[in-house]
Amino acid sequence: MRDDRGQSSIEWLGVALIVVTILGALASTELGAAVPRAFASMVCTATGGGCATAGEEGTGAARSGTADDGALSADDLAALADVLVDGDPAAVRAALDALDDAPVAQALDALTDLLALTDGVPQDIRVRANAARIAAEIERMQADLALVDPDDDGGVLGAIEDFIDDNVPLVGDGVPDTDAERAALLQSRIDLLQGWLDDGRQIIAFEPPTTPWGSDAVIVEVFGDLDTATHIGIIVPGITNDMDSYDAGLATSTRAIAEATGGDTALVAHLGYDTPDSLTDAATRTGQRAREAAGDLAGFIDALDADGRDRDVTLVGHSYGSRVAAEAVQQSQDVDRVVILGSPGTGVETAADLGLDPDDVYVGRNADDPIRHVGTVEGVVQQTGIDPGDLGHGRDPVDDGYGGQLLEGPPTGGHSGYFDPLDGIGVSVTAIIDGRPDDADVAADRGGGTPR
Repeated sequence: MRDDRGQSSIEWLGVALIVVTILGALASTELGAAVPRAFASMVCTATGGGCATAGEEGTGAARSGTADDGALSADDLAALADVLVDGDPAAVRAALDALDDAPVAQALDALTDLLALTDGVPQDIRVRANAARIAAEIERMQADLALVDPDDDGGVLGAIEDFIDDNVPLVGDGVPDTDAERAALLQSRIDLLQGWLDDGRQIIAFEPPTTPWGSDAVIVEVFGDLDTATHIGIIVPGITNDMDSYDAGLATSTRAIAEATGGDTALVAHLGYDTPDSLTDAATRTGQRAREAAGDLAGFIDALDADGRDRDVTLVGHSYGSRVAAEAVQQSQDVDRVVILGSPGTGVETAADLGLDPDDVYVGRNADDPIRHVGTVEGVVQQTGIDPGDLGHGRDPVDDGYGGQLLEGPPTGGHSGYFDPLDGIGVSVTAIIDGRPDDADVAADRGGGTPR
């Protein structure tokens, strides 16, 4: 679902060679068995590989000796895997719709990762597959937690991480300083993921962080039913959104909008990329991350009608997420309208450049939102003093010359106040997603915009 955003195999091999000295020194101690397991877990997480625990067969192995009527043979599973790898959403959907409950359960056991992350897989199957991945990540973190002494800074995992952090800054960046901090972070994430399972959350894509202590997870969650919905709203977040902030941030905002819409509307919280860490993060100043993320987002959108039923799709991008949304709109065939909120810019000069009718492009920004100082090349150069290059995000979408429809916004609300379905621009966002764009409070219809 996403490009590899962790360290390369070469970089991790270098780390492994450094750490092997530690492993050798400890091999004859009581920690000798624990250390390799801890390091293997860290490298496994960082490189995105499958992490099987002791005694586990590993995801992807078909059940042997199945004798139930209707069970899939090894050849059947291989054929299904080929369809999933090929990735044609309509073919994926057709293949899975043809299966009864027992073969689906067998496929979930054998092809967990493919079913979890392939567009076109029905929502209920993706939820079950990702629940298995979440459970596996909980188990992995519990194993790591067992190696950390929260009352002492000399734990096995801590020693390895300290060594990496001190000697390989690129790899060790962001590692908590003490075992107490490491234990607290692991426990908070275990509680987070376990809460998702306990609450029956509809997570349809989950990829854990790509570095041992990173937070750049992929999380895509549905509020409602994508398979039966007529209207679908997809919300793409901006900077600082990650695994640790997800529940309090993007999930809460998306849920609020979903609860204010009708029964035939579903919402998607789509944290599908590594968001920039802050306003001062160099990634915030260019469109590179947005371009990298747009393909997966467009593919997800275009797969929504894999069952042959057309949906009305509204794509909402907030902050840097508006640049992601703008890039995806230009690649997708199935976005009906786009809502650009608190945007630093969309990388294009006019609404018409997005490839939609400008009347289907909505722009909103609170009067006190400081984002207006971030996106222009002039603003970036002024703040950083470096050459423009790929810096900036193009014309300010609030500029009259950009075109599209400008949403009426309140004088306050700052950079995050866009998702209250009962107040400010959030009222209009809810109406647009719910298939009632005529109810949006539009300050001005600015047409297609004019080049500058």
